[in-house]
Amino acid sequence: MPKFGIDKLINELKVDRSEKEQIKSKIQEDLDKPVKIIGAGQAGVGKSTLLRSIFDIKEEDIPSDITTDPTSAETDSFESFQIENEDGFKIEFTDGPGLGESLSRDEELIPKWIEEIQKHDLLYWVIDASSRDIAHIQSNMDKILDETGYRDRIVVVLNKIDQIELEREDRNKGIEGWNEKYNVPTDELEAQIEKRTTDIVQKLSNVGIPEDQVIACSALKRWNHEEVLDKLIENLPEEKQIKLSANRDVADVRELVSDDVLEDI
Repeated sequence: MPKFGIDKLINELKVDRSEKEQIKSKIQEDLDKPVKIIGAGQAGVGKSTLLRSIFDIKEEDIPSDITTDPTSAETDSFESFQIENEDGFKIEFTDGPGLGESLSRDEELIPKWIEEIQKHDLLYWVIDASSRDIAHIQSNMDKILDETGYRDRIVVVLNKIDQIELEREDRNKGIEGWNEKYNVPTDELEAQIEKRTTDIVQKLSNVGIPEDQVIACSALKRWNHEEVLDKLIENLPEEKQIKLSANRDVADVRELVSDDVLEDI
């Protein structure tokens, strides 16, 4: 990862000189303390894929006790791992048991999630945007946010937008949703992404989540993942934002663009 100086990062903040000095002091005081981020969502929704995309974390960098098996919703444990850049800025990621498997299972897990979330600086909640069923997510989210008070410390990520179904008319015409050559959604899929995002934002507003804390992406296709990282940074305290920015190492989306397109570029 590239090396960032503390002064250089602080100078990029849009605050006055005295605030910058205060932030620098806070950073130096707690340099050894990692930024703690916890991810919630159903098993298999793509939390690990998302992390590897926006921080360019290799799968082998994730300890074996952090499960990435989408069928492993039976675990009750929370597992964490850290990354660190050359300046000593650390980020700790925590994953836990999947929510949404059943009502009885959620009732058992939600108190554990409430306790664990409050040990972290930020909560990101990943939703499968290709699924229309989010009623149980609204219910779980409302309960957890009521107890933790994290409504201003949550980012909701609408993942798997590449799997959103097109309108029947477009499907009947044989139109594809994803342009594999350029690694971007087609115009038809873009329209569906906007429609689905608007619908989910409206539903999440009923549990007190504002639109500016919701972001759509495809972790698998690395689409909009830069914006996901920006959103995570925005919702951290300023002294924590620096540490997350310093570990910025987003996977290159061009790796998924076809060779002939790259030659033209």
